[in-house]
Order: sequence, then C-alpha cells, then structure tokens
Amino acid sequence: MDRMIKRSVRIAVLILAACLTFLSADAPDIGDHITIRLMTLGQGDPVYIWFGHSAIVVDDEYQRTSLLYDYGVFDFQQENFYTNFAMGRLIYSIIVSPAQAHVYLARQTERNLRVATLDLPSEAKEEVATFLARDVLPGNNTYLYHHYYDNCSTRIRDIIDAATGGQFKAWAVSQEGSMTYREHVRRHTGHSFFMDWLLNFLQGPLIDRPITRWDDMFLPEELERSVLEFSYTDPQGDRIPLAASYEVVTQFASRPPVPEAWYPLWPKGLLLGIFLAAVSLASQSLRFRGVKGSSWGILNAFLGIFFGIFGTVLPFMMLFTDHDVTRGNLNLFMVNPLWLIFGVLGILHARGKADYTRQMVLLWRVLGVLSLVMLALRLFMEYPQQNMLTISIVLPLVLIQGQWWRWKRRDP
Repeated sequence: MDRMIKRSVRIAVLILAACLTFLSADAPDIGDHITIRLMTLGQGDPVYIWFGHSAIVVDDEYQRTSLLYDYGVFDFQQENFYTNFAMGRLIYSIIVSPAQAHVYLARQTERNLRVATLDLPSEAKEEVATFLARDVLPGNNTYLYHHYYDNCSTRIRDIIDAATGGQFKAWAVSQEGSMTYREHVRRHTGHSFFMDWLLNFLQGPLIDRPITRWDDMFLPEELERSVLEFSYTDPQGDRIPLAASYEVVTQFASRPPVPEAWYPLWPKGLLLGIFLAAVSLASQSLRFRGVKGSSWGILNAFLGIFFGIFGTVLPFMMLFTDHDVTRGNLNLFMVNPLWLIFGVLGILHARGKADYTRQMVLLWRVLGVLSLVMLALRLFMEYPQQNMLTISIVLPLVLIQGQWWRWKRRDP
C-alpha cells in the first residue's frame, strides 16, 4: 500500500513538472508583448511650445493598446495658475491618452513628429510600463515644473536611464554639452527679436555655466539625438543600440529644423540703440534751438514706461519668487525701477508742466555709472552673463541721454 502511494506521488510530481516545463517553454518572457517608443514633437506656434515636446508611448500587444504618457501638461484654467506661474511654482500634470490622437493633433497643427522605438530588455520594458501606469495615478500625477531641470524631456530621460541601469546617464555626463543653457534657448528664440531679448533679459548667469550632454537633454530634440546615438551593454555583455528603429511620421516644409547654432542678435540691438540715441539727440537739438521740448519728453516717457515695467518685474522675480534662473542678474544695473521715473518726468515735461531736463539728465548719468559697475562685474565673473543684447540697446541711450559732453556746464 505504501509503495502504491509513493508511486502515485512520484507520478503526480513528474506530471506537474512536465506541465510547468511545457508552460514555461511556450510562455513569452516578461515584457515581450510590450514596445516602448520615444515620440518627439517639433516646434509649434505658441511660445511655450517653441522648444518642442517629448512623450513616451507604450504598446501592449496583449491588451491591444497604444498609450502615450505625457509629462508636459498644464491648464490655464487651473486654480491660481497665473499667480503660480509668476511665482515660479508651475504645477504640471502627467496624463495618459491614446497615442494615435497625438499623431492626429500633430498633423492638424503642422508639427513635425518623429518616433524612435527603444530596444530594451523585456524585464526593463515591463518595469517602464509598470512605472508609467503608477505615475499617472492620482497623487502621483503632478510635479513642480522647471524649464531646465524637471520637464517633459528630463522626466523621460530619467526613465530611460533607469531602464538601462544607469548607463545612459554615465555615458552622457562624461561628455561636454554642445553649448550652455542660454545658447540652447537662443537657438529656439532667435527668430523673434523681442522674445529673444525678453527671455534673456530676465535670466541671470545661472544659465551661462558649462553643462554636460546629460543637461542638454532638457530639450526634446537633444534627448532624441542622444537616444539615437547611445548603445548600452546587456547582461550578456553585448553592445545594443538603444534605438531599434526610427520613423519620421510628419515633416512640414513650414517647420524648418531648429538651427544647430545660435546667432547673436546684439548687432541688431546696437542698431536699435543707435537709432533711439539719434532720435534723442535730434529732440535735444530742437530744444537747444528754442523749439518746445515736448519730443524729448515723449521719448523719455516712452522709454521710461517700457523699460520701467520690465525693470520692476526683474527685481521682483529675483527677490520674491522661486525663479532661480533670475538671481544674480546683472541686467538690473542697466534696467531697473529708476526708468519709471523717466516715464513720469517725461510725461510732465512733454505736457509743459515744467522743465525737467536737468533731473532727467542727472538720472541718466546715474544709470551710466551703474552700467559701468555692471561691465566691471561682468568682466570679473567666472562665467560672465551673456547680456550683450541688453548692453547694445541701453548703452548708446545712456551715452546720449546723459549728455556727458556737457558735463562741465552747470545747466544740462
């Protein structure tokens, strides 16, 4: 009897082992049914998408789904959106949606769209899919956005790095960046003189320091470039290109590629500064010839109000917000709240209430001295702030408006 029981147990064990062997032989490896793709969108029309966009797509063969995970979503209708934006506390959301909808949207808005399929180990693909599914759950699906350190591109960069066991970051940090943060920005804003000036005026020397290729990937196109060039070592010791395939989905002639290099706009700024200085000199000449000095007052009012607004916003951002990129900004020496005084005095002068020439000229000379201090500081900084565009516009004005050639005369 005991022998029959033992024999039955042995047979059952053998059958169970055979079943497990059969099942394991036919079952696919973990993650084999999953494909991970990097989607890169080019520039669009609004300023906030001039820098492109990155998203990550998970295709699940079992579920027959193709889901896009987007780390770059914000809502203008969000409570306190504009206050949070001004204070540097912009909350971004992580959402999941059908990938095909984004392809349709790219076609409708004429944005270039490219897709790279990532060749990752099956276990890594499963981990990426699990992480993304967890990241879109309530409580996990928001983060504090930073244009350079934490955005739609850097979040995906970090996911790819985790999927390669840290090899992606090790490879990237060992290489110098192609340019500074500011120069990268200017590649994307150079087609608009005003926006190029404004964005660079508000940002201080933090974005002028040398960076690595890892830092370059705050831009979607740089993340895409690195993915296409990178290879990792798999557990068997083989070198595997990260990008298994690459597809250009949409390409519009109306969207030319972003320039590979940035081009300084300070020569245009210098022409503008010289033009404004010439207008000032002409209006001053009319006054000296006995013509009523309203034109010079109007010019001072216009310049004072325009630069005074930005010259007031800048110290506010530097002192009272979380915009770390504005701190230590040398432009404050040249463009500051003193310009608002020009606006007030210029209006009064133009209306003939009184002759405020002397006060305005003295104030221009104060700005001239502050500009010299700025130039001295810039000369001795380890990483000088790249603010030649602001200098080229303001300095000619300071030289002419201050009437330095009349320094020895008692009345300017």
